[in-house]
Amino acid sequence: MGGFPLNRRHGTASYLALTSMLVALTLVATTLLRVPSPGGELCFHFGTAVIFTTALLLGARMGAVVGALGSALADIILGLWVWFPVSFFIHGMEGYLVGSVATGRGNARVVQALLVGSVWTVAAYAVAVGLVYGWAAVPLGIAGDVTQVGVGAVVAWFLVAGLRRAYPMGVGSRRR
Repeated sequence: MGGFPLNRRHGTASYLALTSMLVALTLVATTLLRVPSPGGELCFHFGTAVIFTTALLLGARMGAVVGALGSALADIILGLWVWFPVSFFIHGMEGYLVGSVATGRGNARVVQALLVGSVWTVAAYAVAVGLVYGWAAVPLGIAGDVTQVGVGAVVAWFLVAGLRRAYPMGVGSRRR
């Protein structure tokens, strides 16, 4: 996929700067834009939307790096030490899968990519929650994760559509 607004053709420094900004945006969206549930047992954040958006616009590699580093750093900052290696792996794969499936610009590919990334994240976190807290905690974990990826997918869908409309030659397309 092409770049928004930069990709590797613009040089290593620009690519590194864009990657760093997106990792930081994921970190902020995960740590500061948290919304607790009424019962207090769950909360969701907007980091998933940043990972999905990055992967859809900039591809699998960038999605994996942004997902892995941004999510793991957020867990470290929040003091969730047991979760940072889990988040590194799960969100890294989430970004990679979404970016890999979303090859092309059709809406069907975007929906498929978001579904694959969402199913992966919910299933992987279900296993992780079962191993860390016990299998009785899995249904509550699944409910929170479905909300998390659902909100993230909807936000990403609208962000990608808006960015592609605003930058038709710079987002998800090859410049000629």
